[in-house]
Amino acid sequence: MRLYCLCGTTLVDSSTTDLFYNKGWVLPHYSALEFDEAYLPIAVDYVEAVEQGRKTEWIANHYPPEHLPISHHEVLVTYAAWNDDQSLFLYECDRCQRLWISHPHAEGYFAFKPDLPEQTPRDFLGDPRADAEQSTPADNEER
Repeated sequence: MRLYCLCGTTLVDSSTTDLFYNKGWVLPHYSALEFDEAYLPIAVDYVEAVEQGRKTEWIANHYPPEHLPISHHEVLVTYAAWNDDQSLFLYECDRCQRLWISHPHAEGYFAFKPDLPEQTPRDFLGDPRADAEQSTPADNEER
């Protein structure tokens, strides 16, 4: 997937899973409880298939062949996002920090730019626990 940001940057998601560093997804209009109730039986089914030695069969029934091989972590993370018709996928531009958000009932992506880009950390969608790799206001001034 290629997305052309308004700042001139091209975002390329060539990964076969949703474990892409500047990609995320959200569930609008959908409570966490409803999500858990819908997703938990699928996660349990996958775990049971693995315990019974049917992991390959389960994955083949739920994923296209180009997504193999796939780890347990990737299965549990990506299945929920791909199979929820309420999911909004989003990408962050490395250069201008725009968030590009899809909508399940509209074609394309919609851009949202931070009001104060100089105060917006790079890798906004990155792991907030990675303190050493978090940007600082000085890093942002380099833009």
